[in-house]
Amino acid sequence: MSVLLAALLLAGCAKESTDAYWLQGAAFSWEHFNHRVTHLEWAVDDQAPVAAIIGGTSTTGVSASLPDTCDPDTCGELPFTDSSDVALSWVSATSQRVVFARGSIDLVADAGGVSGTLTVPLPRKAKGVPVALIAGLALDTGYALSGGDACYNPAYGWHPQHIAAVLDTPTLADDRLSVEVPVQVTFQAGNSLEEMRQCIDDVNEQAQVPFRIDVVVAVTPDATQSAAVQDSDTYSYGDGPANPDPQPELAVSPSLGLDLASPVVGWSALDWRFHVDDPDDRGAYLRSLSFVADPDIGVASGQATNYSPLTQLTDFDYAFDGVVVGLDMSGGSAEGGTSTGTLPADLDDQGLAVVHSLDW
Repeated sequence: MSVLLAALLLAGCAKESTDAYWLQGAAFSWEHFNHRVTHLEWAVDDQAPVAAIIGGTSTTGVSASLPDTCDPDTCGELPFTDSSDVALSWVSATSQRVVFARGSIDLVADAGGVSGTLTVPLPRKAKGVPVALIAGLALDTGYALSGGDACYNPAYGWHPQHIAAVLDTPTLADDRLSVEVPVQVTFQAGNSLEEMRQCIDDVNEQAQVPFRIDVVVAVTPDATQSAAVQDSDTYSYGDGPANPDPQPELAVSPSLGLDLASPVVGWSALDWRFHVDDPDDRGAYLRSLSFVADPDIGVASGQATNYSPLTQLTDFDYAFDGVVVGLDMSGGSAEGGTSTGTLPADLDDQGLAVVHSLDW
């Protein structure tokens, strides 16, 4: 066999590389106070990491528009402006052995959870085990109440009790050219228990919140592993509101324990609950929300706080359940980084959240 013919045969057998970007962690923390949740967006693709955080009129400075038939004393808003400190940890992977692809699904969540199936086409036939990773999460409360119009405008945000995005076990199609990913999203709003916000408490059970979940699928002939992550904490009120007890970051010990030669990780499930088992069905004002996974030090965690001197109304507790998925990237390459920024809570001319790009 000639050298030229051998080279041509080898070139014909070579597989085209595929690549993908996904999240390893994300976080936000309001600079001044805790707030409701109106818009939350963390995502990354080959263009840029992006984020947008809105927490109601107390972050945008927008004055509420109230129908004449509604009582302003029980439908109160406190226009103010605030900014959030945001961090996104991301990874970019390239491989000839692993087949990567990306897709997105839109679902409207409620308190009971809503499910759908995302079908992600693959660029070529794949062989191996499929896994699914969260590459982006976006939610926005500006959606109609299930019971129709009311005095409260849901675009001003909710006090969440439960926020979740879960990717169930993916399936490689028989023709090996696509992957199906079951997806479930949940958003449950709770009571404010404030006289000035009676309008919210009258309708919070009617909250419907659109989610967009960006998903990276990876079909790999190499090893994969998953690890459940559970965190929780309880913070007392102290001498609040003037001097509430501090809410330090939960100390996390290395416990990820993935037995992979060259691990790269992402998340297939993110699930936060706030004011768990509260007898009055209270929802949360959030000061911060985060999740992170780092295979180099074996740590994974999800956390939240509501610490906010002068405006904090209660003690706080949360519980987090997540699933980290690890890939063995010995047959490819991966690199990651953390992008940070301080973002204003900006709305465009249509009242929609302005999404900000972060530097790599």
